[in-house]
Amino acid sequence: MKDVLFVLVIGLAAIVLQTTFLSFAVGNDYKPDLILIFIVWASTRIQFLAAVGLAFFGGLVVDLFSGSPSGLFSITYCVMILTIGYMDSKFQVESNSAKAIMVFVSSLAVGCIIMIMRRAAGPVEFVWSVGQWIIFKSGITGLVSLMIFPALDTIWSGYSRLVGTR
Repeated sequence: MKDVLFVLVIGLAAIVLQTTFLSFAVGNDYKPDLILIFIVWASTRIQFLAAVGLAFFGGLVVDLFSGSPSGLFSITYCVMILTIGYMDSKFQVESNSAKAIMVFVSSLAVGCIIMIMRRAAGPVEFVWSVGQWIIFKSGITGLVSLMIFPALDTIWSGYSRLVGTR
């Protein structure tokens, strides 16, 4: 229950920031995917069911605001959380730089999956500039995660002290 409340509050804050403020500050083309950053953090820190709920419902909200078919980001984020959870259990990733690399690779994978699915749905022009945009946006998301992970760890430890352990 402690994890679910934390995910709701921080997830809602990430969704609001990603869909409103960052669009004005950075622009839609290069804004980082805060939901994906939070999903990667959640997959290594909190209970699995709360993290999957975040991935699914966060993906639905991203679908709603991006104009993608319903469920595309939800399924993609759920696959990412399973993959990241497996990689974390296999390799015990603890450093923020290694998690930033996981965010970069996950962002690349999400971008490629979205482009492939949009291409399958209908004719979409796929040129090198689209590939560059996916790589550049993934790099921005990875770099921003280096600043967000320590903040999330600090907020989580303060919240855990306030609410108590499981």
